[in-house]
Amino acid sequence: MSRLSFRTLLRIWPWALGGGLMGAVVAYGLSQLVTPLYQSTSVLYYALSFGNTASDLSQGSSYTESQMLSFGELVTSQRVLDPVIQRESLPLTSHELANQVSVATPRGTMIMQITVSSASPELAARIANAIADEQRQAVESIAPRKESGDSTVTVRLIEEGVPAAYAYTPNTRLNMLLGGFVGLILVGGIVLLVRLLDQRIKSSEDLNRVTQRPFLGAIRDIEQGEGQAMVMLQDPTSLVAEDFRQLQANLRYATMSKQPVVLVVSSAVSGEGKSTIAI
Repeated sequence: MSRLSFRTLLRIWPWALGGGLMGAVVAYGLSQLVTPLYQSTSVLYYALSFGNTASDLSQGSSYTESQMLSFGELVTSQRVLDPVIQRESLPLTSHELANQVSVATPRGTMIMQITVSSASPELAARIANAIADEQRQAVESIAPRKESGDSTVTVRLIEEGVPAAYAYTPNTRLNMLLGGFVGLILVGGIVLLVRLLDQRIKSSEDLNRVTQRPFLGAIRDIEQGEGQAMVMLQDPTSLVAEDFRQLQANLRYATMSKQPVVLVVSSAVSGEGKSTIAI
């Protein structure tokens, strides 16, 4: 198995970068196929309208706070959603509409946030406000009564839902970043694995890995053409000629200038320059 080297990483990064760009493009395309969804939120405040003393008000606040989760469950019930469906003429069942509604009650408060998702920002705002109105009526109708017959729990709308200016999903920018990161890691990982499993000899580093014999030199490609192979005669100042001089110097050093020396020039396939090197 090949060892990981800085040169290997340099060869991998263009592939990894291409994979990242491809992942970002795919994520952008998929994001365009997703129907945009908008959210609108209405906010309700709950209070107990019973008692005038500090003790009564404290108990009333504790009671109301303890009931917030129950009030939240009421939001997605048929009692609240069915009138909303009829009011807005929605082609949905109460169960389907409930899947578009989320309720949040911040801990330690008597505030309820009702958020509605829809493909239309205007419709999302209308539904959120309609649910808030029906929720107010439902809570006040089922809450305990005072002697006067009025509800002990008062619900007030403190923030109306408004049409959103931007869709909350899909988040195209985030999807592109995630797609680019996944493509970068996936393609880069595959190319790196292929490189590490590659047993072929491609460089002097590969030769040093498989043999302890000294590396004498490398001759770069010679332009094809009549007479071009005799580069030491045709172009003695070229880079290829310098490669041959480097090979000559290394051969002299490796053989300690002993005479005679027999050299065998071989290659894996024909046409790789054995005759040229020998000459």
